[in-house]
Amino acid sequence: MALENLLHPTNIKIDDYAKNATKFSFEALERGVGYTLGYALKQTMLYSVGGACVTSIKINDGKITSLEDVIPCDETVADIILNVKALPVTLADNVETGTITFDLSGSEEEVFSEEAKLSEGLKITEEVFICSYNGGRKLKIEAKVEKGVGYRQTAENFKDGEFLLDATFSPVTFCDFEVKDARVGRRTDLDKLNFNIKTNGNITCEEALRLAATKIQNQLRNIVDVEEINQGIFVEDPTKDIDPILLKHVEELNLTARSSNCLKAVNIRFIGELVQKTENELLKAPNFGKKSLTEIKQKLSELGLSLGTAIDNWPEDI
Repeated sequence: MALENLLHPTNIKIDDYAKNATKFSFEALERGVGYTLGYALKQTMLYSVGGACVTSIKINDGKITSLEDVIPCDETVADIILNVKALPVTLADNVETGTITFDLSGSEEEVFSEEAKLSEGLKITEEVFICSYNGGRKLKIEAKVEKGVGYRQTAENFKDGEFLLDATFSPVTFCDFEVKDARVGRRTDLDKLNFNIKTNGNITCEEALRLAATKIQNQLRNIVDVEEINQGIFVEDPTKDIDPILLKHVEELNLTARSSNCLKAVNIRFIGELVQKTENELLKAPNFGKKSLTEIKQKLSELGLSLGTAIDNWPEDI
């Protein structure tokens, strides 16, 4: 079948729509293309669509250092952290980080996200319950917001007065697909791709799908653009005319630990780099003695090589 005769999805529709959850369908696709597109779009939406989220929280200027500490609200420290972490946030294009601050004092109140003080360029896209403040003592909650892609795990839970959080930057909270049989005219060997997408409200499901498709398109652009490829996207291997033995690592000479460490100290990694050195150059290396020199000369001799060999086409960056 000619490439131009391959089917493309012409029936693209929204089967079910809610604020942060949408079901899409695409048909008709050639057999197998449904799974190809499905896996690519799903992985890209979950792991390559960037966003912003809360990455650390400080309570009472860092004086609250444990989840067991007592604070003036019905919730525990852990509850506060989970509620603030759940805030759906966005940062303006020209802003990389932001701060959310709740500064509570006075009488009892139910605290929601709309009461937060936000740094410039930061928005909370949905109202979220934070805590039931009991009044009396002051309670200050500060949260740091960052941009990122995918998932980032923290090495520590608490540092410098802040509770550090594992970060899930993707605004896509759920994504799955299924492939069913489709029919066009007399052809029944076709695919229908159904997608179920949910987001945290920072972007719509349509935007998430469009962003993922654009990212895949950009990744494939250089493969498709043959003219650009011919202009030098594929760079010629600078080592193709060099003896393969010279491209082996010096570890393959099976030197003693002392000799190996001496070569590492002067950043000699390949046999080709070693043979270009003279005896005097090696003897100037730290802790390099005549015993190591004799050993290296013997190992090179077994390969038909010797020190002080000029290699005109040895690449600078290898």
